[in-house]
Amino acid sequence: MRRNSENLRTVLERFEIKNKTVAAALNVHPSMITRWMNHERLLGVNSKYLEPLADYIFSRKLTAEDMEWFKKRFHEYGIKGELLSVAEMKRALRIWLVTDPNDDISGLLNSPLAGANQNRIYSGDYMAIAGITDITLRLSSLLAKLEQGALVYMRLSGESVATCDSFVHLIKSSMDTFGIRFRVLLSLSNKNIQPSKTLITYITQIVNQDIEVSVAYEDTVPFAEETMVIIPGRCVMTITILADSSAPPAALLIKEKTYVHDAGRNFIETIARSQPLFDLPGQSTSRRFQSMSKESYEQGGGLSIIRDGFSPLYMSAGGFEHFLVAQGYEGEVFEWRLNEFCERKEAMDGNLKYGMPLRELIPLPLLDAVAEKGSCVMFGEDLLEIGEVRINTSICLEMLEGYMHYLTVFPNFSIRVTNTFPLAFRHAHCLIKEDRHVLIKRRRDDTESCLISQQPVLLQGISGFFDDIWEGLNYMNRGGEATLYMLKRYYGEIGRHS
Repeated sequence: MRRNSENLRTVLERFEIKNKTVAAALNVHPSMITRWMNHERLLGVNSKYLEPLADYIFSRKLTAEDMEWFKKRFHEYGIKGELLSVAEMKRALRIWLVTDPNDDISGLLNSPLAGANQNRIYSGDYMAIAGITDITLRLSSLLAKLEQGALVYMRLSGESVATCDSFVHLIKSSMDTFGIRFRVLLSLSNKNIQPSKTLITYITQIVNQDIEVSVAYEDTVPFAEETMVIIPGRCVMTITILADSSAPPAALLIKEKTYVHDAGRNFIETIARSQPLFDLPGQSTSRRFQSMSKESYEQGGGLSIIRDGFSPLYMSAGGFEHFLVAQGYEGEVFEWRLNEFCERKEAMDGNLKYGMPLRELIPLPLLDAVAEKGSCVMFGEDLLEIGEVRINTSICLEMLEGYMHYLTVFPNFSIRVTNTFPLAFRHAHCLIKEDRHVLIKRRRDDTESCLISQQPVLLQGISGFFDDIWEGLNYMNRGGEATLYMLKRYYGEIGRHS
């Protein structure tokens, strides 16, 4: 049987490894690598170069996508097994690279990995695993066997594992592929420790409420970070990273039924005593959201806004009156809405005059769409409406005039236009009030939800997320000037529809 000599070429090209680099690692002449790839010299099962070659390839920094690429190639070749460790992956790579047709590899394709567990503690319902790659491979196989929409618990006392690339890929892909949901407990040693990186990493899933997060504060400072993953009724994996140590993370996988049952029960009891990241929704949530939204403009302290639309608050009172007439309002309803709008606007203007920093992100695709169509669909929040409202050309122009006016008059008012609008805040309206609260109203699947949080851990996380985006849009220290120029250009393009 002629083996595929292209396999070696394929793996070296994927990882952009030069022949001379491999040759130096194996202490051979570069021409040897060329002859292997041209099938001029064969790689046999017992070749002294095969194991060092596999060791060298897997000594590189490999991502979760790289490991999946390898697994797909090996399974297509006929190599059996789940490939749950680096040792198993190296064994599979050695088989995959064999080109000598005289070597019988049929037994190797189907046989279990001999001695794969020689460096592991394994007895019945307990297994110890070391190294983040082996840990995520094992956890991946466990999550893949769950039913669609299964719920998994996680307790985090640190950020190292939760924000590791391979672990993040595993969590997000299991949600996307299998619809797995996660309930997370952030177990913090004191209120000064804020896991901002974890929140930013999973911000889309948290805002979508696909990941439910609670916070618990403890009295002791742990000497090690611990991540506990509980798959109810199946197993518990505890991953430990020692503080200030170069040692790899170690995990203990337990399938013993009583332990798994009690771990799940204790998790639920702890969650019940913890603080949810967002306030629990209730009948008064919408009214409370409206009240806190108004307070955000009235109270001192910086205000940052991520808005998938325009803000009517920058219009003049006459412009808003024009909008109300177009919507068909009259009488007492007309007067109430106009007065409420004027109160909010006066409160915002008063705070801006006293120097309140107000920053707002708006999406570039929105400006492009309005320039093309002459109209847009907006959140009804600041328009004192429910649901979505279609805005005609004249009102769009009035709002842009307002933006340009405020940029000119108030040096503490700033806008940035972003082409890569944050996925978590599409179809949403988010107010981040300094040291006070985060408010998020969003549309999803034709429904609206109001999310309210006064948790410092979330406030700091989303504030940091906003600041990172803002800094990236500074336009070489000409942010305000560049934004004003852009708005004037779009104002001219939209005006053609009037």
